[in-house]
Amino acid sequence: MSAALCVRFRLPFAGLFAAAIGGILLGNFVAIPSGVFLIFWIGSSAGAWFERTHFLIWMAVVAAFATLAVWGGRESPAAGLARLLDASWQPVEAEFAVNGEPEAFGEAWRFPARLHGIVIDDRPISTGAQMIVDWNGPPPSLGDRFRVIGAARNVPPARNPGQFDVASWLATNEIRSELSVARAADAEFLGAHPHVLADLARKARDWIERTLATGIAGTPEESVIRAMTIGDTAGAPETITEAFRQTGTYHLFSVSGLHVGMIAVLLWGLLSTVGISRKRAVLILIPALFFYALITGFKPPSVRAATMVSVVAAGLLFDRRPMPLNSLGAAGFFILLVQPNELFNPGFQLSFTIVTVILLIAVPLQRSIDRRLAPDPFLPVRLLTPLQRSTLGAGRWIGGLLAVSTAAWIGSLPLTLIYFHMVSLIGIPANIFAVPLSFLVLALALLSLVTGLISLGLSELLNNTNFLVTHVLLGGVTGFAALPGSHFAVGLPLPRGTIAEVTILDCGGGGATVIRTPRSTWLIDGGSRSNARSIVIPFLRSQGINRLDGIVLTHGDSRHVGGVPNLLASPGARQVFDSGLRDRSRTRTALLRQLEDSGRPAEVVVAGDRLEIAPDVTLTVLHPTAADGLVYADDKCIVVRLDVGSTRILFTSDAGHSTEAGLVANHGSDLRCDILVKGQHVAGFSGDRGFLAAAQPQSVVATAADFPPAEKITDRFVANVASIGAQLFRQDETGAVTITIRADGSDVRRFLEGGSEQSARTNP
Repeated sequence: MSAALCVRFRLPFAGLFAAAIGGILLGNFVAIPSGVFLIFWIGSSAGAWFERTHFLIWMAVVAAFATLAVWGGRESPAAGLARLLDASWQPVEAEFAVNGEPEAFGEAWRFPARLHGIVIDDRPISTGAQMIVDWNGPPPSLGDRFRVIGAARNVPPARNPGQFDVASWLATNEIRSELSVARAADAEFLGAHPHVLADLARKARDWIERTLATGIAGTPEESVIRAMTIGDTAGAPETITEAFRQTGTYHLFSVSGLHVGMIAVLLWGLLSTVGISRKRAVLILIPALFFYALITGFKPPSVRAATMVSVVAAGLLFDRRPMPLNSLGAAGFFILLVQPNELFNPGFQLSFTIVTVILLIAVPLQRSIDRRLAPDPFLPVRLLTPLQRSTLGAGRWIGGLLAVSTAAWIGSLPLTLIYFHMVSLIGIPANIFAVPLSFLVLALALLSLVTGLISLGLSELLNNTNFLVTHVLLGGVTGFAALPGSHFAVGLPLPRGTIAEVTILDCGGGGATVIRTPRSTWLIDGGSRSNARSIVIPFLRSQGINRLDGIVLTHGDSRHVGGVPNLLASPGARQVFDSGLRDRSRTRTALLRQLEDSGRPAEVVVAGDRLEIAPDVTLTVLHPTAADGLVYADDKCIVVRLDVGSTRILFTSDAGHSTEAGLVANHGSDLRCDILVKGQHVAGFSGDRGFLAAAQPQSVVATAADFPPAEKITDRFVANVASIGAQLFRQDETGAVTITIRADGSDVRRFLEGGSEQSARTNP
């Protein structure tokens, strides 16, 4: 049977799934109005009704999903609202209903809401668009309806290369704008529309959390059990989550399709044990799986798995032998029918790619392993000794784990490279070790919940047993992650002819600059702790940087050095340099003590020191020369000049007017540079015209933030830059700025589109 006939007769949903994918891609990437696709759908549907040909059926599906994609994309209410707003906050009045569970967001709450109307510029607009709401006050409940006074804007895009793009991710859920309600007094409660199932799921989740925490509350193991059981990863230590990522076992750490499959196996076994018939068990299993998905927050992976398992189980009601690939196609088809934008969700892509590869590769691979382990075919099985039978059974079980883990690793590799820029060489053995233990963790958690209905004492006993199993699991995962070469980032090499590439990351009022050459990578500051996690480390991974050769700490501001401890843990650094001057920064003091305790204290640098990054690439320290008379930590900062061949880049960090005056007096022509990278002083003006005239930069890159006020770029500074004829790249408009240096000069490029400056060319 040909592949086309196989898809047509034995795997019909696989073909429909493929047609749905084609239609969604067509609707998103071909600028045709939905009406055209709708007419095409009507015509092809009519033709299919009369001709009954599979080609016309598939064309009708393509047209239908293209129409849905346009309706959920550029013609959606969310897209219409986004055209009325922009990237800046503007006052609005809005009426909305909460349609998602609130999640903690710093000291506030964040949840999705569906609008019933909004007033922008005194113009009332009727829309059913969804928005993300930032809420200060007690968290509302699902279904609550409010009239509020607040501020709205479009969700800003990522501002740095490699950074997670929240705007694109929310767009897959038809959300493009956000609403901020600053005070509880600005919200008027209009009533509630109760969601019985959602309320029941929330109460069930709260009870599950309390029961599973009995006797082990507050331990890292308890947080992992909670994460694996109901998907709550909020209290898990960062070192643990990172270890799961590095070993390719993160799918075990939070609720995913694998967990839904495990729960299905456990429930099926439990129902069979108590004597429930197969068909009745199916009728119990399907709603139970979807309720479990609801308890875990109705996350896409759990919904996908619940749908697929339900399709397979439903076939048992009609005594149909399940076709896994067809069931997978059915799950994908129905999910895209409800939410076409899910196609662009990395989780959706990973789930279906991995399961497809497992179905295509794992079974043949396991058969190959079984043949190698099988005893002599002419030897009757009854003649095998108990030890031989046990060894054979264990080998087949391990072979099955190896086959599935290998197939999953192969299936995840392309998308893992694209989205996460990482390869985990230890993924296969780590999964062979972790998957059985994860199954045992879930089984013990389920038993704990069942016994918790009867006796909390029995539940506590099971929880402590689960604590030991989870402790072993964590020890193994962290051990695998610590193995040399177990994982590494993968990125593209520097373009040919590039001597160095300097990326000034947009960290708001903080700072982090990556200097990359073909042989080494250095970092000037590391941003705040949150910046390190969300900006600096993702950028390093996206560039394939696995280790830093040096970190220069300019001064003790937590927005500049707060993230360095994270960078020392991953990816790590060979050398750290500091000025040695004292300040009141507790963050810096703790960091220097950590370095001393680790046996690699920071090296002190003073004016005149030269740090070699690579041949013909050096950092020259220009400041500080002494601490006398310097009051602010910003004025004690390290000022360095990067020399790359004949190109000069001057980094002044957050130095103020007094430091700039000292630099002019002490260094004169040594200040001259092609590009100036400048921060903002904490208490006074910086970027004096005399200093800029002495430096004579052709381009100026300035950090900026809306808050605090001292981090804003002033009109006076803009005028000073214009007076010397330099191009200004202000990072509140540009996002990250990348400087590519070659033998014939340098290019300065911005990350964000639009704004006053696009790029600049600097000649040596």
